[in-house]
Amino acid sequence: MLIDPKSPVIGLSIADLHAAGRAIGRQIDVFYASTSRDNDAAFSSLAEKRAAGVLVVNNPLFIDRRVQVVTLAALHGVPAIYSYRGFTEAGGLMS
Repeated sequence: MLIDPKSPVIGLSIADLHAAGRAIGRQIDVFYASTSRDNDAAFSSLAEKRAAGVLVVNNPLFIDRRVQVVTLAALHGVPAIYSYRGFTEAGGLMS
């Protein structure tokens, strides 16, 4: 999961995500990004961990940088699910 640490719903999102992961016997990792440079680092980490995929949370930071986020997902070969259709219009996998 890729989230902005400044998001006001961060605690709820993370708690729900970990609960969902436990329910299906999977580990969920959370990656934080609040700048373009953080996005680069997060996707590098996702690739290093060989993440099966990433959920990009609905946040103005990611929506404003959707081309960068979609490009990084493709570059690192990380399947991504986005919360806003603008990502798929920019070439993203699924919304």
